[in-house]
Amino acid sequence: MKKKLKFDKTAFKKSIVLCESSNSRAVKLTSQILIDHSISFSKAYRHIPIFRRDKYRGASEVCIISINRNEYSRARAAIRELPDNYLSRLVVNAI
Repeated sequence: MKKKLKFDKTAFKKSIVLCESSNSRAVKLTSQILIDHSISFSKAYRHIPIFRRDKYRGASEVCIISINRNEYSRARAAIRELPDNYLSRLVVNAI
């Protein structure tokens, strides 16, 4: 009889939202900087309803970048390397 694999269910709860943006160039550059600094992350896209698009400058979807809670300080330091015009288009969450 084969043994069932056991997964750590609490590992998924340790991810936090680092930032979100509706600008695809800012998301691409942020992803590249996180890869260069060897910080693991995940991207998820959320659809924006029509009546809330004014808040996001008419964008139809927002990209949410999540990271592990233990790498938050490293990721914030890495994001500071972004040029100011891209950094202003990110909504960076503070813990």
